[in-house]
Amino acid sequence: MTQEPQHYKLMDGSERWELDDKLHREDGPALITPEGEFWYRHGKEMPPEEVAERKAVIEADNRARENDARRCEGETVEETMKSGTSRPIVTMRPLRFGP
Repeated sequence: MTQEPQHYKLMDGSERWELDDKLHREDGPALITPEGEFWYRHGKEMPPEEVAERKAVIEADNRARENDARRCEGETVEETMKSGTSRPIVTMRPLRFGP
């Protein structure tokens, strides 16, 4: 089981995520201050290229979740096919009730 970073909210409005007493976060910046956002993994600041890659992955995951939520809210199959889906569409056999 993977250990989750601890989230701290500081009195100045800053937020930080720590794992084993080191700044660490996989799904966003590990340090958010009034001066900006700072991305760390295992206590080491991430290079700008890696930050850009992580942001792209997070954005794609968020879009997939939004698509899934729209589909659950009654979006038609046609609308889902036009907008795309994050999961394959599986055809199921009809349910049978009774003997």
